[in-house]
Amino acid sequence: MTSTRVIDNLRRVEIFAGLIDEELLKVADLCKAVRVPANRTIFNEGDGGDELFAGYTTYQGIRFAEHYRRLPPLLAADLLPALVQGVASCLPPGRRYAALRAAKVLRDSSLPFESLYFEKNSICRDDMLRRLFATDAVAWLTGLGVADYPDDIAEVMRSDLPALSRASYADIRFGLLDDMLVKVDRMSMANSLEVRSPLLDHRLVEFVAGLPPWLKLRGWQTKAILRDTVRPYLPPATLRKRKRGFSIPLREWLRTDLQEMVGDFLESGDGQLPPGLFNRAAIGELLAQHRLGVADHSRTIWLLLNYAAWHELYVRKGASTRQALAV
Repeated sequence: MTSTRVIDNLRRVEIFAGLIDEELLKVADLCKAVRVPANRTIFNEGDGGDELFAGYTTYQGIRFAEHYRRLPPLLAADLLPALVQGVASCLPPGRRYAALRAAKVLRDSSLPFESLYFEKNSICRDDMLRRLFATDAVAWLTGLGVADYPDDIAEVMRSDLPALSRASYADIRFGLLDDMLVKVDRMSMANSLEVRSPLLDHRLVEFVAGLPPWLKLRGWQTKAILRDTVRPYLPPATLRKRKRGFSIPLREWLRTDLQEMVGDFLESGDGQLPPGLFNRAAIGELLAQHRLGVADHSRTIWLLLNYAAWHELYVRKGASTRQALAV
């Protein structure tokens, strides 16, 4: 995966994909790579393992938050995050990101579980979102009120289930069903592959969902019971490997290789964002902070890029552009 491929895909905004993100691009490349042997068209993959067995680092974050909230509220919510934030401002850009991330982790960890979960999984904070929109758009957003989510999610979030179990359910409902499985399905079909998910057999899902969280996250060890189960069949080196996701170095690319594209889409006089909807000054400040290493706004910038590309393709240029890009 290269920055050039990212640029090509974002400029096209693949019609069958909708929102382009780094995971989708990596899944697309993987599907193309495994499709090369003409006689290999059916594959198993491991989706569901992280959500069922507490494999994401966010589950460690939830465990950390349970301990962190035992501190006095003033210390946990204000003093410690402010201290780390102050240290971050004195560090060079290369080390500043890690310190800023640590400050955010501390600040988020003082929140109640429901707020903590959605803060960790949101692309853009509400206060940032309101700054990025123009005044009229902010008034419209304010009128919408608090975002709703399905009744079953609301019921689970406010239940007395353990925090890890609530997070697991929400991850399956949101991240797995509405996101990752969709990407794998679309990218595999685009490459004439049939991809199966054995960990999502309904009998296994029902069994694992009933297990206590401590069997899945043992101390800070993720996927504990799954590791115990496969240990007799895998080499020790495999079991010790660190988790490797489908991310790309987007934070750095937006400061370097993708900087010209960011300017074309978001900053130029005839940029591809719709006029009157966004606060151009706020977007300029956001981009400047990211380039200087003052903050990591990569996910928000990526969201703006996707919206700008979508608007250019489906609103400004219309059907003629879609036909041209599909050729």
